[in-house]
Amino acid sequence: MTLTPNKTDQSGNLTLNSQIDLNYDFDMTATVQLGEGDGISVGFHTGNSDQVGRKGGSLGFATLPGAFGWKADTYNNAGAGNEDIDPTTGYPYFGSDPDRMNQFGAFVTTDANGLTIDTDKKSAQTIDSSYTELHVYYTAATHTLTITLTKPASTDRWYETLAKTLTWSEDISNYIPADGLVSFFIAGSTGAAHSKQTFTLHSFSYHAVGTVHIKYVDQDTNAQLAYKDVRGTLNSTVVVQDQPDYLTTINNLQTQGYTLVNPNTRSTVTITNDNSKNTVTVYLQRAYSVTVNYIDDDTGTTLKTETLSGKNDETANIQQTINSYTDDGYDVQSNEFPTDFTFVPSEQDTSYEVHLTHRHQQSTQSVTRTITYQGAGLATPVPVQQSATYTVDTDLVTKQVTYSTITMASVVTPSISGYEPDIQTVDEISLKNGNQPQDITVTYTPLTQTLTVKYIDQVSGQVLDMSTMTGQTGMTIDNPALARITAYQQAGYYLISDGTNGAAQLIMIPGQLNYVVVLSHGVTPTEDGSTHVWQKSQVPTDAPHTTTADHPNGNLGVTPTEDGSTHVWQKSQVPTDAPHTTTADHPNGNLGVTPTEDGSTHVWQKSQVPTDAPHTTTADHPNGNLGVTPTEDGSTHVWQKSQVPTDAPHTTTADHPNGNLGVTPTEDGSTHVWQKSQVPTDAPHTTVLDNDLTGKTNTPRSEVDGKQIGTNPVAINATDTGTRKTTSQTRRTKTLPQTGNQSEHFGIFGLLAMTFGLSGLTMMDRKERKESK
Repeated sequence: MTLTPNKTDQSGNLTLNSQIDLNYDFDMTATVQLGEGDGISVGFHTGNSDQVGRKGGSLGFATLPGAFGWKADTYNNAGAGNEDIDPTTGYPYFGSDPDRMNQFGAFVTTDANGLTIDTDKKSAQTIDSSYTELHVYYTAATHTLTITLTKPASTDRWYETLAKTLTWSEDISNYIPADGLVSFFIAGSTGAAHSKQTFTLHSFSYHAVGTVHIKYVDQDTNAQLAYKDVRGTLNSTVVVQDQPDYLTTINNLQTQGYTLVNPNTRSTVTITNDNSKNTVTVYLQRAYSVTVNYIDDDTGTTLKTETLSGKNDETANIQQTINSYTDDGYDVQSNEFPTDFTFVPSEQDTSYEVHLTHRHQQSTQSVTRTITYQGAGLATPVPVQQSATYTVDTDLVTKQVTYSTITMASVVTPSISGYEPDIQTVDEISLKNGNQPQDITVTYTPLTQTLTVKYIDQVSGQVLDMSTMTGQTGMTIDNPALARITAYQQAGYYLISDGTNGAAQLIMIPGQLNYVVVLSHGVTPTEDGSTHVWQKSQVPTDAPHTTTADHPNGNLGVTPTEDGSTHVWQKSQVPTDAPHTTTADHPNGNLGVTPTEDGSTHVWQKSQVPTDAPHTTTADHPNGNLGVTPTEDGSTHVWQKSQVPTDAPHTTTADHPNGNLGVTPTEDGSTHVWQKSQVPTDAPHTTVLDNDLTGKTNTPRSEVDGKQIGTNPVAINATDTGTRKTTSQTRRTKTLPQTGNQSEHFGIFGLLAMTFGLSGLTMMDRKERKESK
């Protein structure tokens, strides 16, 4: 028969209806006609008996599974062209032929990929078209395949050609399948080179195995999925579904998603040599599959790839999977998968995407910072509490918590007089990640303070003494003024005011550290029995007396100077040996005059007048205007003006509070004390302006609580003590308030002054009385 006509790209194949069992010997003889290309091949393979391979340079071997055999190649191929490369795998259908052999015979096989033809170049022998007799035989005992190709003897006109036989022999054990069953074929092929090629069979003996062709078909598309024979002994009856080849093929197709349409069908077949009758079609239906990719858009990762399978017209949905993700904190942003999805062949291998994002939960978290102050006693500030609120974002998928950044402002520590804080300003802070702020404690340290108590003589305006104590702010100390005041009272002073309010203890408090104690003393009489009480500013400029410094609100007394002139004294300045009776001080008392033991006149505080004094006693009248009038026994008595008898021989005028006093005789020659504004214009006395001290000398002044006072101290022999860590400084001097002289010398001077003063004043008094007569 003709395998190929003399045309390009032709292919012809001869196959057995049954397979050959290579457990038995095999023998075939034939005549072949070779041309210029491509050649003729004899081969075996493990595919179906009616399966054929590719044309061209592969000579029918390519694409046949497990193929091996021999070829007479009449066209040398250096390699496969583009059209001889499998477009799916990229493998060539055949390899290069031996060099420098244009026509040759050799064993060939397909490699592991079942495509490429590998020529056994070691077995190659040169041939030509004169070789025509082919003998193929196989010895089962040794698994040896032997090929002989003979050039017959010939005689032409000139030459006689002897017969020549070429032999190829090879052990094919490695190519025989386990069951020894193979399909057999004779193939011829042409390409660009071509010629007529024929094959004439003379004899063929082999151990035949019957086959049943099984077609596996997709019921939905009618595509052939597989084509595999079931083999058995000729004329035997088999059940197709029980055959190993059938079961292997079904398993392979099931891995591709196919299932039997009629899985319970049983096909019973009798194996014969008639292949047309030995065909069974098995219908399968594919479980079409689609994929769904669940994508986390927040991370850009694919969470899951889900494969859905179903037969034609079956439905599917992915709601259960979506619910599981939403339960885990996801939100669906987009879903490509149809809600009414139905499996159809066109959906096979389709991919869908579901995009998900993380759901977030917003909340807040408040934190506080407490600034506590300590160490300043009652002045300690109340705590400051600062609050701030985080915005908290919780990723419900990852459970990751993200906090906003919060700020707590700086706080300036309150300034407290007398204390120093260890932190001037509590710094501003910024917090994140939900951190808690740290509480702060500010501690005040007390500073050292100095406390003073000044003792002031109200009469002279002088600072008698000053106590100085030191200690820390808030410290309690014993009041030093208590002992000082007692000492002064024992020395003849009486208390006017006590800035410490007589407290047993004092506290070192800034702004309350300077205290003033004011003290005063009484009045003493002249020696001549005259009774004139002067404000110092009223003393006439031409009066025979010694002028001293002003002293506000002092009680004035009159005593003679050494030359017999009249002098105005503070009681504290009266010499201790003056001839008069001295009694305790009495502040702001009403004045009275009474003779001393020696008959001289003495000016008393009214409360000091002895009960047996020959004078009329009247009720106290503070700050009253004073008047003088004789008593019944001729002695002199000092009256409150309101107490002057209505029948007294003097002129009464309107009250004038706190006026400067002057003295003038009444009509009957008696002496009367007037308010200066009340003195008649025709009164025989000298009038001076208020506070007019022109030509007089004054002692220096100093400041105490905004008032001017004299600076000469009065000595009080006493010492301050404290119960705390304090210091006390007391100024002690023995100078007198007006003269500045020391008191020891003043005693002698005062005695002399009183001696001369008494006689002078007595004479003056007698003269006035005489003139009044």
